[in-house]
Amino acid sequence: MGNDGYWIQLTNSTPFGLYEDTQGFTWTIDWGDGQIQNLQYPTISLDHEYLIMGNLTITIQMVAPWGITSMSQPITIL
Repeated sequence: MGNDGYWIQLTNSTPFGLYEDTQGFTWTIDWGDGQIQNLQYPTISLDHEYLIMGNLTITIQMVAPWGITSMSQPITIL
């Protein structure tokens, strides 16, 4: 990791027993700064560098056979 921006790390806290059930699903993370990343099964942690400051929202989305589920978390980069 460089020293140019602000780094954040997300850690997957899904119980390991559920990984097999979700391995065929599509996962994406919208970092809130215009960058969207596709996730591979099973992703344990991700690092992301923010080069902009402000109030942003991180959104993780799962596309499963029964529909789309997402979770968002606002963050502030100073």
